[in-house]
Amino acid sequence: MRHAAMSYCFNPSCTGLGKASSLNQTHDRFCSYCGEPLTLGDRYRATDLVREHRGERVWIGIDEHRPSKPQCVIRQFHQCSNQPSSSTHFHQVAERLEALGQHPRIPSLWASFERGPQRYLVQEYLDGIALSTQLHKQGVFSEKKIRTILHHVLPILDFAHHRHVSHGDVCSENIVYAKREVTGAAKGRLALIGFGSALLTSTETASQEDSNGLLSPVKLDSPGLTTGDQNQNLEIAIQRDLYQLGMTCVQLMTNEPHAKLYNDETRLWQWEPYVREDVSDRLNRILHKLLHPDGGDRYQSAQAVLADVNDTSSGVSHRPTFVPQAQTGRASDISQAESIQSERYSATWQCVRTLRGHDAWVRSIALSMDGRLLVSGSGDKTVKLWSVDDGQLLHTFNGHSTWVRGVAMSPDTQLVVSVSNDKTVRLW
Repeated sequence: MRHAAMSYCFNPSCTGLGKASSLNQTHDRFCSYCGEPLTLGDRYRATDLVREHRGERVWIGIDEHRPSKPQCVIRQFHQCSNQPSSSTHFHQVAERLEALGQHPRIPSLWASFERGPQRYLVQEYLDGIALSTQLHKQGVFSEKKIRTILHHVLPILDFAHHRHVSHGDVCSENIVYAKREVTGAAKGRLALIGFGSALLTSTETASQEDSNGLLSPVKLDSPGLTTGDQNQNLEIAIQRDLYQLGMTCVQLMTNEPHAKLYNDETRLWQWEPYVREDVSDRLNRILHKLLHPDGGDRYQSAQAVLADVNDTSSGVSHRPTFVPQAQTGRASDISQAESIQSERYSATWQCVRTLRGHDAWVRSIALSMDGRLLVSGSGDKTVKLWSVDDGQLLHTFNGHSTWVRGVAMSPDTQLVVSVSNDKTVRLW
């Protein structure tokens, strides 16, 4: 990437802030607007403003002390307090981030600075494509891609959690496909960036170390997380990161805002109707457990999630199962009989009627004992009763708040039963 021929000023009060005009060249030492130094530690220069968000400003910069002048990421945090505790907390965060940089898919920390009320982190630059960008360009993610994300991101979170650091902002903007190797990471692997942002933009008291040495933010804006999820302990901090990973997955699968997917009244994520492709029962269970409204019923560790992602024993096959009947007689007679039977079935079986009316996948069906009535349950949250004779829709039952997963009918056809992901069984 070609370095920009301009230099940004770090002073938040600079009258030329954000302009980066040609008045500040990359060889200038001081800002032409306010006179402040244009480098940190007489070494790191900001050349491209990436974003300003939640009290944080992020630039792409260069390291002028190294012969190749490699790119880096410079992050500025404005601290409201000049108390010693503020400085102590910043150094705690910097030390933890330095340790996290040992992981091949977490950008390494190059330096940390304090200049007045501002705090700065200089980190390795990761040239990659964020999942949010990929979503915008390529559309919603398939189940295969979601599984890949879980396989790549969960070990990174587990590495951080074992070092008593939570991320606090696991989102599609912070999960990046690496275009090149990063501190030994394989090209094309997912990396997790943004460690430290939530820690250094949280409230001062909330982001101090707890008795277990945990560094974790508690200022939350994730739908479904309650005040109980803001408690300062390791278990809940882990759950928050995993919860946010679940939020990211359903957003990537639907390309819908969180506000549309989360129901404040039921405290449930109702993402299934917005998914365009069918999702396996196993992944569905994993996502629902990640996003469970009650913390005690969520996953307690990244390893536990990864174990379920890798476990194929609980998978549900969608293929029909054929159990052969015991047969007697000569092999040649049996083979001939099977051939005749196969020809007869292939010549006579055909679709006699198609029932249409559901707005999402049909997840289950049940047929009455006399074969005249059919009941169906769907991802559109409805149960429908049909006449088999003429294919007419007789009635639609509404009431479930998410997928209908199973239906049944009483022998006398007077009662229909349905079960749903909304944790209810309904009798109709």
